[in-house]
Amino acid sequence: MYFVDLDLLHKRLAYIEGLTQILNGLQDCPSSHLERLAFERGVQMGIEAVVDVGNQMIDGFMMRDPGSYEDVIDILSGEEVLPSDEGECLKKLVACRKMLVQHYMDVDHEKLWQLYLETKGALGRYPERIRHYLEHHLGPVHAFRNLHSKER
Repeated sequence: MYFVDLDLLHKRLAYIEGLTQILNGLQDCPSSHLERLAFERGVQMGIEAVVDVGNQMIDGFMMRDPGSYEDVIDILSGEEVLPSDEGECLKKLVACRKMLVQHYMDVDHEKLWQLYLETKGALGRYPERIRHYLEHHLGPVHAFRNLHSKER
């Protein structure tokens, strides 16, 4: 049986919190090349961490297998880990992953900025939602290890 590393999950949640704190410090759409690259990377890594944590939750609670990145969010919403409105917001954010990873030379920074402004609340609440679900749903049947780690 495959066990999910709960310590790693909590590290990823802290990583998301750090990213959102940095991204929320931006006042306007980044204008310099360096700022734009940093903004792209921050959003991309936020997406990657959200999906990674989502996959860990799906594996740990033995939920159905996702078929796509967006499906990870659908599963979390369907299992009531996330409220449906926040799930829809995060799906919009996750959908821009392809642009950041495959079409990186054609990123529309204004569009990405507007999308970030629209979704930053859901992204910021994601770690809290995951922790709340873990606190209230870890019963006798799950696939998490490191339940009593002192590093959290």
